[in-house]
Amino acid sequence: MPYLDRLRDCAYRDPNGTTHQLLFDDVSRDGAKKAATFDPPQQDRTEVQDMGNSGVRFSLSVYITGDDYDQAADAFWAGLSLRHTDDNPGTLAHPRWGDVTVKPLTFSQSESFVDGMGRSTFAIEFVTVDVTAKFPAVAVNQGFAIQAAADDGASSFIAGFIGPDTARSIAIVADQATNTLASIRNRLAYAAAVTDDLASEFDSAITQATDTIGALVDTPAAMAEALVSIMRMPATAVTSIKQKLDAYAFLFDDLASSFTSGAPTDLETLSLTLSASALAASEAATAGDLANRAEAVACSDSIAALLAYYRSMMDLTGPDGDMVARTVDLLSLAQAHLLEASFELKSERRAILDADTDPISETFKRYGTVDMLDQFCKDNALADGEFYSLSIGREVVWYA
Repeated sequence: MPYLDRLRDCAYRDPNGTTHQLLFDDVSRDGAKKAATFDPPQQDRTEVQDMGNSGVRFSLSVYITGDDYDQAADAFWAGLSLRHTDDNPGTLAHPRWGDVTVKPLTFSQSESFVDGMGRSTFAIEFVTVDVTAKFPAVAVNQGFAIQAAADDGASSFIAGFIGPDTARSIAIVADQATNTLASIRNRLAYAAAVTDDLASEFDSAITQATDTIGALVDTPAAMAEALVSIMRMPATAVTSIKQKLDAYAFLFDDLASSFTSGAPTDLETLSLTLSASALAASEAATAGDLANRAEAVACSDSIAALLAYYRSMMDLTGPDGDMVARTVDLLSLAQAHLLEASFELKSERRAILDADTDPISETFKRYGTVDMLDQFCKDNALADGEFYSLSIGREVVWYA
């Protein structure tokens, strides 16, 4: 069969189910790889990780003619302009490549009333979509999985907390809970300060819990809920992930060193607060800023260190096995999430200056723009005199 016989009529079915018949002159398609690249230092090669394919883009030049071309063209324009949802995109009956589920990205319409009268020409770019893929990337899926697991874990921790049952243990736990709230305020206030609303809500919740600690200790579930929810508040603040993880690591250390009693009730409270802190640290890895690949890897290493610390503490406290299993799974997911994110970030580059220069010139040389000057100065920890000149032989770092 000659190839011309294999060509099909071109048509587009919009989300409303209306089919628009189209004539065509030219067709094309473009694809791209999702790839993470890494240039190992001291080696003349680039490592490339294949992370799948982008949606294929179809560029079409089509036209509509006939006595009623204007009405048909306006209807086609309206069909392209419809909202194309994930579960109801359009279908392109492509003359060369079959029926394709698509969404239009760009489209333009032109008409001439001198040459080619009675014809409306469209230039359109479609992109393929997968109606079964609700989330676009593995890293995003991991983030949602961590959030869902953290919610389930927090509910389980709260429901399983028994609490003190004697006057002496109630007094001890009340003191411990008060100290815990003070540590939370001290270590996490910076992360909560990313917005005025979050800072106010965070401070208000701590103040209220501290002022009513006696009543909370009398109702173990209420106390557990207060401690866990307050600890989680700054976790998903959109700020530096590294700074959040550092804050939760310091909080974990404060909590671990503040408990001295070996009574079962005290150990249960210790297990709860340490597990909640580790849970919140896992959440902190899902939202916020990562400056570069090295920072993402450093954050992953921080999670790994926290995981080892958590396990060692749980060996001492002997808590509920389900709590430990949930927390370990969350920390492991967070570590994997950060490693996955690192592949899409810029890698660290270093060079020794072979001539005297200045930060502005060096920033432009490395980044092609002076917009990164502040970041360049921060990354290189420039001293006072170096804001004006950089001497030959100095090592500089940048990210690309």
